[in-house]
Amino acid sequence: MNVLSERITPEALVQGLGGRETATGLLYAPELAVFLGKQKYLIGMVPLLTSLFDCPDTWSSSTIMHGSLSLANVALSFLGASTLEWFIEALPSEAFSGGFMARLLFVVQEDTDREFAIPEPGKGHEWEKLREQLAEMKGIKGEVILAPEARAWYTHWYSKHHRTPTFDPKFAGYHERKPDHLLRVAFLLRIAEARSLTILSHDLERALGILDWMEALLPSVFETVATTPVGAMHQRILQHLKQAGGRMTHSQLLRKNQHAMNARQFREAIETLKDSETIEEIRTATEHAYEIIRRKK
Repeated sequence: MNVLSERITPEALVQGLGGRETATGLLYAPELAVFLGKQKYLIGMVPLLTSLFDCPDTWSSSTIMHGSLSLANVALSFLGASTLEWFIEALPSEAFSGGFMARLLFVVQEDTDREFAIPEPGKGHEWEKLREQLAEMKGIKGEVILAPEARAWYTHWYSKHHRTPTFDPKFAGYHERKPDHLLRVAFLLRIAEARSLTILSHDLERALGILDWMEALLPSVFETVATTPVGAMHQRILQHLKQAGGRMTHSQLLRKNQHAMNARQFREAIETLKDSETIEEIRTATEHAYEIIRRKK
């Protein structure tokens, strides 16, 4: 497998994909802020990836490199990880415009109930089985098609989705790209389950369920991306409260944010969150605290 990891320039990325019958590879960025940072040598990476993610039949590098290198049958996968705070602060501004974000699927988790003091290593036969399965999938070639019932299901869903308006402009790009994401996820489920290139309606239904589950936490991502500096302070305070289980004392919360805002800004942010009924202030003879207001579903 052609794996391209972090700290790679746009030129090196193109060269790593070049010289092949099919320009395929996996971009792996365990620290997304490093891979797509604001450093000078990374200028052009976001527009390049935006173009390559569309899987063009042919692509030329003449616009970003001295000389010219052509890529054929481009198919690029991307796996990146980051905290939300690093994601917003470290990425260049063009990452949040021009369609780049809409081409990605965000898996967001704000907390977890898992707790492993000393993680157990994977069992040898499980790793071997996974390698064998990946090798099987790698050897499958051909045209991906929709079974007749899957085509009917997708046509009906697409028409309904197309007629559903998106009132929040931050989600417009993702809403437009959701049909593409649906087909890709359905194909991955089909090939993983049956090593088949024929997508069934069952695969589409499962893929839609996965996408709908992922979308439940997307608002927090897109709202943070589009936030103002003042809004960022609000998000920061809320994030600390969530990490503490929804409640913190005044002194604890102030200490967590003293390097990001002064006392006046902290008070103003607290008052705004209180007025919007996002948090409540608790004052007793023994305690001064803030708590996130839990709304009934």
